[in-house]
Amino acid sequence: MQEGSVTEWWSVVQALAWLVERSEAAVERTARLQLMRALRFVMPRLQPRSFDGKPPLSLDAAPIELLAEVRRGRLVLQGRQRGIGPLARVRAWPDDRLQDHGRAVCVGGADVYRGGAYWSDLWLSAEACRACWPGSPPAVTTVPVDRPAGRKPQKVEAAVDWLQRSFPDGIPPMIKNEVLLQDLAKARIVVSDKTLRRALAALKVKRVTG
Repeated sequence: MQEGSVTEWWSVVQALAWLVERSEAAVERTARLQLMRALRFVMPRLQPRSFDGKPPLSLDAAPIELLAEVRRGRLVLQGRQRGIGPLARVRAWPDDRLQDHGRAVCVGGADVYRGGAYWSDLWLSAEACRACWPGSPPAVTTVPVDRPAGRKPQKVEAAVDWLQRSFPDGIPPMIKNEVLLQDLAKARIVVSDKTLRRALAALKVKRVTG
């Protein structure tokens, strides 16, 4: 679980951020958070998004969906009993839920504050999370790396191309420019807010004129 390891691991808080926003930027913004309730105060705020044809997940629904995939066996949740035992696979029982307990997120029943059993120090495979809840379409990575290095018109063109590929049905109104800039940077298209606004205007004209 250390930085540079072969397998990339996310904390439960990071995994929940991915479920909601489906962006690497959201995972990075929540890397230091220990509790689920802290996700409500992340800046910029998490924006529910979906790229698999299914409705996006709210922050309230994300913990339920994550634990459901653990029960189905699609996700392997690693943790420690009471946060101090040896690292092992967590078996989530029907009455268990993800909840904040002390200074960490745990899996346990309604009796965790009365001495009941629970698991904390929880980790999941980033690759498995992406497989269960896909992020941006792979096509966005096909934009040549050297295009953004050119003049501003080339950057506008690169941003328009990425926006068309990522949002073929239009950009949902809840997605803010800050999130688009972060996702563009992940695709190695580094542009300013002014250039992004020019690209959005150009894209609007292209869609109106066909």
